[in-house]
Amino acid sequence: NVFIDQDPKNLHYRNSLRFAMLLGEELIAIGRQPSDYHYFPEDDCRSCKPVVRDLGVWHQQLYVLRHARMPAVLVEVGNIADAADEALINSEQFREQFAQALNQAVKRYFSDTSVLKPSAVQGPERN
Repeated sequence: NVFIDQDPKNLHYRNSLRFAMLLGEELIAIGRQPSDYHYFPEDDCRSCKPVVRDLGVWHQQLYVLRHARMPAVLVEVGNIADAADEALINSEQFREQFAQALNQAVKRYFSDTSVLKPSAVQGPERN
């Protein structure tokens, strides 16, 4: 899953969402399926809400996302509570596939002319 901060005050929300969706697409292309692990009420993730569930994009109120001064995502590569998933994410082959998926998402993000440039974002002055 990929997490973003969906707070309306977040100046980088649109670009964070765009990258999260691209990464979600790339992860699905390598065989990773979005997890509903964070969707269930008994989970301790009360701030988690699906944004684009089919791509595994979630909102979560995390300091690292709320206070980023640029587009930001947090990627949950796998779940070590699941033995099969833990074995997969520990494999060299999977780490290579994940790195390629991440690289491809970054390339797609920067080649997309619809991505807002920081200077085009209206809002409070940024340092």
